[in-house]
Amino acid sequence: TPEDSIRVERRDLVTGVDVSGTLRAVESSVLGPPQVRDMWQFKIAMMAEEGSEVAEGQPVLAFDPSELQQRLQTKLADLDAARTEVEKKKVDIAVTIANDRLALAEVEARLRKARLLADQPADLRSGNELRKARLDLELAQLEVDLVRQRIDATRRAGEEELGVLEANLAQVESEVRHIRDGIGRMQRPAPRDGIVIHVTNWRNEKKKVGDSCWVAERVLEIPDLSRMEADGEVEEAEAGRIREGQSVSVRLDAHPDREYRAVVASITRTVQEKSWRNPLKVVRLTLSLEETDP
Repeated sequence: TPEDSIRVERRDLVTGVDVSGTLRAVESSVLGPPQVRDMWQFKIAMMAEEGSEVAEGQPVLAFDPSELQQRLQTKLADLDAARTEVEKKKVDIAVTIANDRLALAEVEARLRKARLLADQPADLRSGNELRKARLDLELAQLEVDLVRQRIDATRRAGEEELGVLEANLAQVESEVRHIRDGIGRMQRPAPRDGIVIHVTNWRNEKKKVGDSCWVAERVLEIPDLSRMEADGEVEEAEAGRIREGQSVSVRLDAHPDREYRAVVASITRTVQEKSWRNPLKVVRLTLSLEETDP
């Protein structure tokens, strides 16, 4: 009957697909071990509590500096030894040059005396005395030349040896500066105001105080909460129903009563295991949130 009739309309059938994942910032400052010369493994000495609010410049991560402090003590001893060697070489060079100058003064005095004798008039001396005086003059001149050459050679050799010692001193001083700089950088300050997030590694584990980490590992991050994305995943059987640009409704575990709107920004082209512990096959996708509430 007309009273029992129902109007039929053609509409799109709206269905949904469950997506699970984690929220992340589009931009985030990641902190880990500092770049320190000849140091690859670090031990965490301090970490800011996850979820804590920090201000820019506040220490949020620190590493054990004991290895660098031991290096510093060794290098400071090397530095003292290198400085002592340089000072000793300077004294040795000064003493040697002073002795050579004294020897030069003596032979120059003999040269002047020999020149006076050789310059006397020939009619006042016999031939043998004159020849002897001239030979003495030549010998004195040779002695003066030899002493001057020795002084010059000693000076050059001393300068070369001193240069080597000073270069070694500069190298040790540079190493001491690098070690001290490394010790200072073992404490990492927050690069911005924000909330501390502990980063998970490939085994889905987070670092804690006392753990060791490699130089390139990420330990914590401070995200910019004004721009957020979500890394999601769907089961392989549902992946064919997902397209880029589709609308998504997002609810957070911490605030299930609040709904955020997002769109599917990208979808991976490969099927992967959910994790190394869970072999469930999933397809990963990125969601772009239209707005966020820091």
